[in-house]
Amino acid sequence: MQPLKILIVEDEVLIGETIKIYLRERGHIPMDIVISYEGALQAISLSPPDVVLVDIRLFGEKSGIDLANEIQNKYANLPVVFLTSQYDTRVTNKALELNPAGYLVKPIQKETLWTTIELAHSKMAGQLLEFNVKVNDGTKVHYLNPDQIKYISSDHVYVVIHTTNMGNITLRMSLNEVSGLFNSPQFIRCHRSYIINKKFISQYNGNSFVIDNTTIPISRSNKSEIKKQMD
Repeated sequence: MQPLKILIVEDEVLIGETIKIYLRERGHIPMDIVISYEGALQAISLSPPDVVLVDIRLFGEKSGIDLANEIQNKYANLPVVFLTSQYDTRVTNKALELNPAGYLVKPIQKETLWTTIELAHSKMAGQLLEFNVKVNDGTKVHYLNPDQIKYISSDHVYVVIHTTNMGNITLRMSLNEVSGLFNSPQFIRCHRSYIINKKFISQYNGNSFVIDNTTIPISRSNKSEIKKQMD
């Protein structure tokens, strides 16, 4: 099994430290432990993990269920495994409605931990293989799923693919070449320098889109066609 980078979202530090020990014993790479919804989202944005372990109960107003829901909305291919010591059927059912990649009950057994996170990652990787596109940035090959791509921008002879969980990938290609790789209705060529993924639009006003706090212009020649697609 390849080493996986694991984010632990757990407000009981002793439990989090025990999980880190178990993960290292298996050869995986535990990230710093975070205790809150906000801390988890910041950690994911700074250094995307392969799997997130989320305690249903967290420090602060928002729960692990709130966090898992936000991860699924923003990072569609990032598997979430719930941790819980609760036996409240209502809470458990609410968590399971999100269809998490796994579910672990405390106290955590290391063998069960290993199996659960590895199956969660393998399951998600298997889903990616059904739809992936292979691109080479000159250093390494990336396998991308359309749901990982927020938008694509062009800068002279380069394009930058802005992803949900792999950072920005720079390719020496034209935007026309890249658009041919992602031939799907969920992508819109809105400008000579931009292709967007409709799934990640947070605002639209006829002249521009907003994705991930970035304003992306719509060219005059594309406005009428885009309006039809957005109506």
